[in-house]
Amino acid sequence: MFIITHCCNLKCVYCYEQKREIKNVNIEEIKQIISDYLNSDKYEEILIEFFGGEPWLKKDVIIEICEWVWAKQWKNKYRFFTSTNGTLIHGSIQDWLHTHNKQISCGLSLDGIPDVHNINRSNSFSKIDIPFFLANWPNQPIKMTITPYSLQSLADNIIYLHSLGFRLAGTNFAEGIDWSNYEYISTLYRQLLQLTEWYLQHPEIYVSPILNMPIENCECWKDKMPNKICAARGIIAYDTDGRAYPCNFITPMTFSQQQLENIKLDDFYEDEKLIDKYCATNCYFYAICPNCYGANLLVNGNLSERDKSMCNLVKLRAYFSAILCSQYILNNKNKIEKLDRNKIPLQIRAIERIKKICEEEFQNVMKLL
Repeated sequence: MFIITHCCNLKCVYCYEQKREIKNVNIEEIKQIISDYLNSDKYEEILIEFFGGEPWLKKDVIIEICEWVWAKQWKNKYRFFTSTNGTLIHGSIQDWLHTHNKQISCGLSLDGIPDVHNINRSNSFSKIDIPFFLANWPNQPIKMTITPYSLQSLADNIIYLHSLGFRLAGTNFAEGIDWSNYEYISTLYRQLLQLTEWYLQHPEIYVSPILNMPIENCECWKDKMPNKICAARGIIAYDTDGRAYPCNFITPMTFSQQQLENIKLDDFYEDEKLIDKYCATNCYFYAICPNCYGANLLVNGNLSERDKSMCNLVKLRAYFSAILCSQYILNNKNKIEKLDRNKIPLQIRAIERIKKICEEEFQNVMKLL
């Protein structure tokens, strides 16, 4: 990943990149790094991603690097990808992307119905050419971030994005917020109940990650390494000055230089330093709990300790994922070949355990409905 600019043309309410500087990148340095990867014996395929800020503020950098790579022969396969808020993808950028849409993909951030998206993301909905993204990358899922404001219409937001023709790659709760508030929990319960009912009525729709948790892992994870794999164990983010960081979260845009100096890249391969031992020992949901080391550092000051204010969010997601899973098993009992036979026994045990835990924990919320 190359962070080619710290600048952004939006001010999203949940942005964790607060330490922005205006810096120029060294294109020749980026080319050398790419060359080293694409000629390396260590890899078979490389994903090269441009990130920001908003990377398309540096369209000339993206175009020059891509066309330089495409003009050469390399040992390893590769793919190009950019994350984007979509607002700059017009005119000559659209023309270029359309010409090369099989060689480079764009991952769009979109937070739901226009009013919600505009509150979250600087009144930018009307600036996005949504049909262009659907036409050029019909199978590319989009990313949605959930805030306390958008939580109250979460089901409508996801259903709306499906109605446009999108799949969702991520439905992430904004970091740095205390999500333990009872109102958030009761609101999420109602929204996930509505969304679950909608997915059951539309079995042809691919379920978004918020309700598509691999609950079977809760039954078998202790036989494996109890650490969560995240991007920081499979990616290297190069900042504008060429310095390497573990991921796009853990960079000078978010943390002080002193904090970054205290983090060494190989820490992310020392498993004992990354395990939240309390969670690993005490929580049935540990294996399916989303984990971001950067968010851990932002909220708790260390890489391993998870944000416990999100615990009930994860449990509610698991509860409704279990309800969906149970219905899919029942509805397909005569078409068992379409299901993963190896997972079904684990899923059934997980469904029983999750429902027992959550119905006890959330009984007060359920009584209100």
